[in-house]
Amino acid sequence: MKRLYRHVLSVMLSSVFPYIAAALYLAFAAVQFFFVQQFFTTGTTDLRQFFTAFPTVSIVVIPALCASVPYRGRELSYPLSSLSVIAAQVLAVLTVCAGMIMLTVAVPVAVSFFGDVELSPLVCGYAVLVLYSACAVSACLFLGTLISQTGAAFLAGAALLALSSGAHLVPLYVNLPEWLQSVFRAFSFAWHFDAASKGIVDTQDILFFITAAIAFTLCGALCLECRRGNKTLFLKRIVILSVAAVLLLFANASVIRKRFDTTANRQFTVSSYSKTVVQELQEPLTLSYYRSKTLKDLYPQITDVEDFLRSYASESKYISFELIDPAKDSNAELLNRHGIYGQTIDTSGRESTSYSTVYSAVVISYLGSTEVIPFVLDTSTLEYDLTSRIQSMVRGTVRSVQIVIGNTLDAQSDYAYVIPWLESQGFVTVQTYLPSQCEENTDLVPFTQLKSVPLLLLGSSCCTKDDAHALEDFIASGSKALIATTPYEVAIGEDGDWSVSAEEDAVDLMLFDFGIFFYNSLTADISNFMLTLTSSQSSDGSPTTERTEYLNYPLWPSLMAQTNAPLGMTLFWPCAIDIDDSSALSAYHSTLNPVLVSSDHAWQLKAVDGKFETNPFAVPQSCEDVTLYNTFNFAVHAVMDNSGGELYVWGDQYSLTTQMLSYGASSSSADFRAYDFLTDTLLKLNGQEQILSLKNRSLQDKSLYKMDLSSRLSCRSKILALVLIIPCVLLTGLYAFCVSYRKKFNARSL
Repeated sequence: MKRLYRHVLSVMLSSVFPYIAAALYLAFAAVQFFFVQQFFTTGTTDLRQFFTAFPTVSIVVIPALCASVPYRGRELSYPLSSLSVIAAQVLAVLTVCAGMIMLTVAVPVAVSFFGDVELSPLVCGYAVLVLYSACAVSACLFLGTLISQTGAAFLAGAALLALSSGAHLVPLYVNLPEWLQSVFRAFSFAWHFDAASKGIVDTQDILFFITAAIAFTLCGALCLECRRGNKTLFLKRIVILSVAAVLLLFANASVIRKRFDTTANRQFTVSSYSKTVVQELQEPLTLSYYRSKTLKDLYPQITDVEDFLRSYASESKYISFELIDPAKDSNAELLNRHGIYGQTIDTSGRESTSYSTVYSAVVISYLGSTEVIPFVLDTSTLEYDLTSRIQSMVRGTVRSVQIVIGNTLDAQSDYAYVIPWLESQGFVTVQTYLPSQCEENTDLVPFTQLKSVPLLLLGSSCCTKDDAHALEDFIASGSKALIATTPYEVAIGEDGDWSVSAEEDAVDLMLFDFGIFFYNSLTADISNFMLTLTSSQSSDGSPTTERTEYLNYPLWPSLMAQTNAPLGMTLFWPCAIDIDDSSALSAYHSTLNPVLVSSDHAWQLKAVDGKFETNPFAVPQSCEDVTLYNTFNFAVHAVMDNSGGELYVWGDQYSLTTQMLSYGASSSSADFRAYDFLTDTLLKLNGQEQILSLKNRSLQDKSLYKMDLSSRLSCRSKILALVLIIPCVLLTGLYAFCVSYRKKFNARSL
């Protein structure tokens, strides 16, 4: 068998077809990931879309490799058992496949130049890809033994892999019972490979590929044995195949299923805290998932939502899961009753423009009450959303916040997203007012009457000394607050020119007692937001063709990923904060800690003749004196050791405004990272740190942070050379070596 394996491998490597197949295999995976997925513009370091290319390209490549196995038909006379012959052929072709797979490592290597690539899911994906290839190879070689014509065998193998890779998609287009859907999924090669592409080791998938490969190999051996004329052994081989079939079915049984999440934060696994919460259920709870069938084609990651919901439901016998098609008329009224509305998404093609309304909502029903997750596309915060709502329903846990506007901006227009956002995060919001605002808010209560409810104060320029004293007493007596403010205001309205006005602020002065001091300057940072400016005028004011200019704006710092901002954040005209531990201890025995910090290349921009320069074209892009570069605090946390009061001070009152949210929005979505920081901070003030750990457990920086957009676009040709040209040169060299070696071997044999 060993000699036959070496002989088959040697002959294959001396042929040009395996090298063409390898180049096609690599090129398809690289082009699909880098160009189809638009890696250089909007991509991430998530390699799941990279792995999804392999089942597709294998439909052509693996049958072609199997069709190139030498001496088709001559194996009838080999002095080896039929099983040894087929096994040698399978191992030889699988060796070539392993070489092709190794070539594709160039893609993750190239991606690592742009951002961080997680190693364990990468290893997991490649390991199961080898098993997938073994299964596909054994299936195609079985058909090659069964069908004598090479071309027909190739077509049959391609058809088999195409059907097996798309079997799990049939239920999307045909209404089938749940058990029949499970059958289609069970025999789909691509379905069993999907978990590995996410970084999940699933014993069910591994056993499926192993037993399927064994079964197809035995089938091939049986066909070869029959072609050799050994009819008397037919019954014995049938028994072997029957056992293999039983093993295949057993491998797909859930009773032996174990899943090991290899991702860094175990993002596809239900956490121990969630398990503790659901174990408290004593009555039935229903998870109803309303998902449009077309959504899966548009967002393949939507399957993760269903998988996680099923896994979550399995943690308690009281939880039941149901997948519901929202397109049915009987469900439309129910969706409206729950306040669930479809999301319009662009489904345009190259030659047409169209939009579709889709649903992906989760309704949680328990003891006559319901909670709704109105729209979900992935599992990034799904566990947090589920557990926080179930905890509220089971334990009666309430997270609350009172909101006070302390500047000249308006809650309904300038901070229009704050209350809806917090309510979507499960907060009970209450609008209260400052003591000095009592005449304007007769239908509300002052914040001082709700000492047990954390306070969110947005801005402080309108606060009087009495307001500041009331706020100080509120915190010192054991209450909790988040103050987002700066010692100046910026004109950000529709007609605003971004001019800065600075006045003495009573709240800023009050913060001195807590050891918190604002700088009397604007903070700029080399790490900053890039403004997109459009103009239809030339520099002299005359009309011209509309042009777009991109300009870095140092007064809008972009914070890098850090503990309290896992995905970073953009701030708008923030003010740096200094802390004095001795003042804090002497006044309220408070402990101070930084929460958000700038890069180490930030500097202070001081006023000139009493005015700050905020014009994007005039603001200096860097500090003239490099010795003034430093790291500055943008948010700090104070804890009163005696009373237990807590205070967060955030030196930015504009990140949560509607105007700045529109500036920070990309073409596809808005930037809600500042709102995430708001949610995280208020969860801490509500004493729900464990829930917060669920919210951020799956957050990873998969951005292409190592290069900016212009650098990524400029190095595309180099990446193409690394990923495609260099491996093709290696393939050419290997082919030349193998052909030369084969000729020398044949010459010696003569």
